[in-house]
Amino acid sequence: MNTWIDWRIKTEKQKILQKNPLSLAYLGDAVYEVMVRDYIMNFCDVKTSKMHKISVNIVSAPAQSKALALIRDVLTNEEKIIVKKGKNSKSPAPKNATFTEYSDATALETLFGYLSLSGQEDRIKELFAIISKNQIKSEVENSLNNRQASEINIKL
Repeated sequence: MNTWIDWRIKTEKQKILQKNPLSLAYLGDAVYEVMVRDYIMNFCDVKTSKMHKISVNIVSAPAQSKALALIRDVLTNEEKIIVKKGKNSKSPAPKNATFTEYSDATALETLFGYLSLSGQEDRIKELFAIISKNQIKSEVENSLNNRQASEINIKL
């Protein structure tokens, strides 16, 4: 049974879907970076300069491309459409990444922007949990020296 609330949610999603994918990626970039920084702050007892180095590596286009690959199989049909729009959007020439890595990173950011605008915070957390468990944890450990990594291992 369709209610007014269902209709309203559908209408809002349609409005969001009409937005330029690069606008969604703009927001998604911020959402993803905040989540990465939050993760690092909670699990790494290191200087802020080291936190910054770690986070820059994790939010790079090559790392985001790998992150997208990790979640691709669990995306809904709607999310796959969003990812495709983000991947196919015209964006500036990539720096320090291949074109494929850059377009994948844009696709991931577009997805996170869409999910944020559509109020799907639980889904964002779900996807980020997959990424953090399978990629970010090892990126953090690789960025730390052995002593720091063994101390962090307890928290991660």
